[in-house]
Amino acid sequence: MGTTKVAGTTISTSTRLGYRWLNKNRSWMFGVNAGYDSRPMNTGGTTDNTDDKYVTSCAINSANCETLFFQQVALNLEAKSDKFSASAYGLVPVGQYGAGTGNVAVINSRFIADNLSTYGLDIGYKVKPNFKLSLGGYYQIDEKLDTPATGFGVKTGLTYDITNELQAGVVYSYDENFESRITGNLKWRFGSGSKTKKAESLLAANPVIQALSATPENRDVRVANTIDHLELSCLNSWRLTKGKQSIFREQDVAWAFLVAFRRCKARDSSGRVKI
Repeated sequence: MGTTKVAGTTISTSTRLGYRWLNKNRSWMFGVNAGYDSRPMNTGGTTDNTDDKYVTSCAINSANCETLFFQQVALNLEAKSDKFSASAYGLVPVGQYGAGTGNVAVINSRFIADNLSTYGLDIGYKVKPNFKLSLGGYYQIDEKLDTPATGFGVKTGLTYDITNELQAGVVYSYDENFESRITGNLKWRFGSGSKTKKAESLLAANPVIQALSATPENRDVRVANTIDHLELSCLNSWRLTKGKQSIFREQDVAWAFLVAFRRCKARDSSGRVKI
C-alpha cells in the first residue's frame, strides 16, 4: 500500500449477485451484477529511509500502528461475444471511510490512507480461441487533502486458457499514484473437470456460453496512502498552524510531533482530536 507495508494476514470478502442472459441467436451474452467487498488491513512499517529523523517508531517498528477496515459496494455491466467483450464498473467506498464522508484513515503518526472510488471500462478481444487481449481505463477519486491520488489510469492484460479448467494471465496498469504495476494470476475453474467431453467441446467452441459462468472481475478494494505532512498522528481535522502560517521549519515540525502525540490522548470515538 504505497510506502506502508502490510503486516500480517487478514481475511477479505467479496460477494456478487447478478443476472446474465443470451440474445436470441446466442451470439452475445449480457449481464449486470452488484455486490459488496471488504478489506481489513494490518499496517506495518514504512519502506522510507529509516534514517529520516522524523519517521516515528510506529512507522519503523510497527508500534501502535492502526488496524483498518475498508469496505465498498460495486456495480458492473457486461457484454460478451465470441470475439469481443466489454465491462463497465464502479467501486464506491462505504462505511467509516466511505465516499463523501471526508474521513481518511490514520495509519500511524506519519501516514494516512483513503479507500478510492474507482470507475472504469475494460474492452477485450480474443486473438485466438484460447488467447485474449484486453485494454481498459479508469478514473479514481481520492478524498485526502494532501497529494491526492485522484486521476486517470490505464491497464492492459493478456490471458491464456491452458485448459478448460486452468487460465493464466498478466495485467499491467499505470497511474500517477501507483505508477507502473504488473500482476500475474492463475485461475482454476472448480467443477469444470467433471464435465463430459461433449460439454467441454461445447464450452470451448462457444465462449459466449462459457461467459455465463465466468467470475466477475474488478473486485479489489483499492487503497492509497501518503505521508501526512499537515495532519499528523491521530489527526483527521487538526491542521498544524502557527498563527496564520503553516509549520514547515524543522524545529516547528519537531515541536508539532510532540504536540500531536500528546493530543492523541484526547482522541474521540471518531478518531478526531478534541482541541
